[in-house]
Amino acid sequence: MEWVKNWFSNMLPADKALVDEMGIQYHSTENYYQAAKMPDRERRIKIANMSSRDSKRAVRTKEFRITPEQWAEFETRKLQVMEDALRQKFAPGTSWYAQLVATGDEEIVEWNNWNDRYWGKTLDGVGENNLGKLLMKIRADLKVGSTCP
Repeated sequence: MEWVKNWFSNMLPADKALVDEMGIQYHSTENYYQAAKMPDRERRIKIANMSSRDSKRAVRTKEFRITPEQWAEFETRKLQVMEDALRQKFAPGTSWYAQLVATGDEEIVEWNNWNDRYWGKTLDGVGENNLGKLLMKIRADLKVGSTCP
C-alpha cells in the first residue's frame, strides 16, 4: 500500500529548531537542507531566518550562488544532509515521531506534480522516492530502538 499523505513535507516546521554543527537553528528541514549548500556561515544564517519556501527560492539567486565545485561536493552528501535533518525532525518525543511510527509498515511515497524524480515520484509513478526511502529507514530504526532496553 502506498502512503500518500504529505504531512512530512520538508516545508512544514519541526516541533523545535533543528540545529546543525555550526550552532545555527533551522525550523524546517528545507531550510537546513538549502543552507547546507552554502560554504559560509553568513549565508547559512540568512537562509535559517527565511521561510521554507523563500529558502528554496533564495539558493537560485545570485546572492546564494555557489561554484560548480561546491555544487558537486554538496551532491555527494545531500542524502546524508537530508537524513540528518529528518532524524532530528522525527526524533522520539516530537509530534512528527508519533505520526511517522503510526504509518506502520506502509510504503511512504513523496508524490509530487512538479516533476521531482529524485526525492519523490511523479503522479505517473516515475521517480526514485529518496525522501520516502529515508523516512522508511528512519521509521525502521526507530522501531528497533524502541525495543531496546
